[in-house]
Amino acid sequence: MPRRLTPRVEAGFAEMSFGEWEGKSHSTLSKEFPEQYQRWLVDPSQVELPRAEKLVDVQARVRRGFERIVESSDGGVVAIVGHGGVNRALLLSLLHAEARAFWKLRQDLACVNLIEVFEGIPRLALANSTTHLKADYCQLVKEAATRARISI
Repeated sequence: MPRRLTPRVEAGFAEMSFGEWEGKSHSTLSKEFPEQYQRWLVDPSQVELPRAEKLVDVQARVRRGFERIVESSDGGVVAIVGHGGVNRALLLSLLHAEARAFWKLRQDLACVNLIEVFEGIPRLALANSTTHLKADYCQLVKEAATRARISI
């Protein structure tokens, strides 16, 4: 069912700044920065890229953005669109997981992560779902809203 939505830009969800790595392919990075690139693939929290944002700073920025959105939502359903790295940073933060688990969270293109916030506590109800690309996703949202006692 179509809804009239007004998109709002939340600066906290801007993609991570990769500094000198910005816009370069994985094959280029592996050639130009072989040691750093290999360390990045294992634990990006331990790699400082020239003129880039640190992962810990991205996590803090994204978490603050998430909290602003939750506070302004009046308990309603909100859709947040973000890049895979930003999504991972938020999920790690919400789960109080270590940043070295960054690559352990799969985030496919156009995936959905469903986070229910009930009594101020965010709960990860669904992660990396792509069922909406194959089926009607509305039922999953309705079930989550019912659990969180939100009418949609």
